[in-house]
Amino acid sequence: MKKNKWLAKLELEDMVFESIYSSKPAAMFSLEHNSKNPEKEVCLKDLHERSLTIIAEKLPVFDMVNKKMCAAMGARSLIEVNDRTTAHEFIRGKNAYACVVNCAPAYEKIPFFSYAKVVPIVDAPFLFEVGWVYRKDTYHSDLAVEFIREVEGLFMI
Repeated sequence: MKKNKWLAKLELEDMVFESIYSSKPAAMFSLEHNSKNPEKEVCLKDLHERSLTIIAEKLPVFDMVNKKMCAAMGARSLIEVNDRTTAHEFIRGKNAYACVVNCAPAYEKIPFFSYAKVVPIVDAPFLFEVGWVYRKDTYHSDLAVEFIREVEGLFMI
């Protein structure tokens, strides 16, 4: 879905999107399963032998984004799970990958991702954009502002 259509859908729901980072996607692999192929980058065809792991989305707009991403990736095998922990268990324990934002420094700052390697997908036909979605009629509490700053700090390269 084009960004302007997605933003229009958010507008209809009285939602706002604030962008903080944009990039072509990357593949997140387990270091254990990728040790034979220490690539600096991958092509879509290189990923076809692996299962793409995604997290099921309950909101229709995000579910649609997932479906478009899966189609663009040309995934031959798909693992759909309900939570991030299970997704990472599949990536860690199987020859699977996740399509993620290409910002290796952000993942390196979080100990949870120490098992993973993030490799840019050079021929991905789309961009990922990270940002905040919130209702127009809300305000950010001090705690929310602190959280936003912490997350934005992950993407400062």
